[in-house]
Amino acid sequence: MELEKLIPYPLYYSLSIGMPTGNIMLAHQICSNYRVELGTRVIIVNFEVLDIKGLNLIIGTDALSANFAHIDYHTRKVIFKNPQIKVLNF
Repeated sequence: MELEKLIPYPLYYSLSIGMPTGNIMLAHQICSNYRVELGTRVIIVNFEVLDIKGLNLIIGTDALSANFAHIDYHTRKVIFKNPQIKVLNF
């Protein structure tokens, strides 16, 4: 995916997002229904636009849970365990 091709649209509300530092950021725009390829798996996600420097994008827990993802913090892997599709480690 090329990030410059993401087209943001205004949200009709402010979405507040809690950061690990304890700060709260507000999103006022969203990029909806984008295909993201992770190995052999394709997932559809929405990206909320945040003013964060040094990060290209963050796939949120809503998109991960909708796609049966499990985060293994010890091995630093995301494991997709959809019961109808073969397990994918990313």
